[in-house]
Amino acid sequence: MVIFLCNRISFNDAFAPTLTPSPTASSASSFALGLPSMTADLGCSQFEAYLALGMFPLGFGVVPFFASPLSESWGRRPVFLLSGLLLVLTHIMAGLARNTATVVVARFLQGSSAILVNVVGGAIADMWLPIDRGLPMAVFSATAMGANGVGPIFSGWIEQSPLLGWRWIQWVHLMEPVVTSFSIWISFVWGVYYGILASLPAILRTVHGFSASSVGLAYIAIILGAALGFCTNLCLERYQSTRSIDPTPESRLAYACVSAVVFPLAMVFFAVCSIPSVHWAALEVALVLCVWSIFGVYGAVFAYLTDCYGPYASSALATQSLLRNIAGAGFPLFINKMFQAWSFRSCNLFFAGMAVLLIPIPFILVRFGPNLRAKSPFSDEIMNPRMER
Repeated sequence: MVIFLCNRISFNDAFAPTLTPSPTASSASSFALGLPSMTADLGCSQFEAYLALGMFPLGFGVVPFFASPLSESWGRRPVFLLSGLLLVLTHIMAGLARNTATVVVARFLQGSSAILVNVVGGAIADMWLPIDRGLPMAVFSATAMGANGVGPIFSGWIEQSPLLGWRWIQWVHLMEPVVTSFSIWISFVWGVYYGILASLPAILRTVHGFSASSVGLAYIAIILGAALGFCTNLCLERYQSTRSIDPTPESRLAYACVSAVVFPLAMVFFAVCSIPSVHWAALEVALVLCVWSIFGVYGAVFAYLTDCYGPYASSALATQSLLRNIAGAGFPLFINKMFQAWSFRSCNLFFAGMAVLLIPIPFILVRFGPNLRAKSPFSDEIMNPRMER
């Protein structure tokens, strides 16, 4: 999903690549927690287990050293795609391994897929001027370091379960597209939300001549939007309970599907209202709609991941929380420069266009989510006891 966004989203062409180290870094650190169950399962020695652990950094260092220059002649895109595919295939290889040698080779190849990490620096250099590279490089570094902590969080719980073990550490990494899709979605929405919080005073003062106290009162629209979101969610829950709708994770996405469509429309409305000829009250209505739709996305992410991952939901939520708050911290830093260069209306229209690209995420999960979970004994183990009750 991250790689897809690197090729499709014009604004975050500079920021989406900075998130690509997260799956690789998570894979590097999470493997260590599964060593006890792996040695018991494969009957290997401690030395062989640590050899498999050490193969990742070896592949990380050796293969990208020779392969990274390919991005200079092929372009960044093929390298991103090939390395992402290699990362997926090597997790399958490790998860199905029947002997230690296969695991050692798989770990070496997993490290080799980290070529995309080396390419990120070149991608940032392609898209940012030297004076502006500090922020994306910082996001890249934070993602790489932070993901090293995310992997062991869920791996520890998996290793502790007698029904799972080291193989499921590999399989859970293959489930990450669900978490990643939601993480990218909520990260963008959350970043725009904090961008609105940072830019609203400037819009009201510059465009509508508000005083400081009047600007503060304008934030009542956020309270109204959150209250409407709460009421909408409450009504939906009651509707589903009265109709005896099965409490599947996908049933949590009804509000999110509507929010996915309303959010870009609300951003267009917000953009159109960011000019002096439109009354400030219209801007407030647009803000209410924005917050209402953000509430739907925010609530759906937590509810869906909690239902899917059950007792392991904290790990999935930690991933989206990391990316979401990185975006929330990053957007206010550059959004003022964008407003100065483009104007309030143009920037918000741009964000609306980006939001349109993310509309399919909840609809895809509604359509294919049950099939994906049915093929997963991990999710099946979590969901079946609930359905039986």
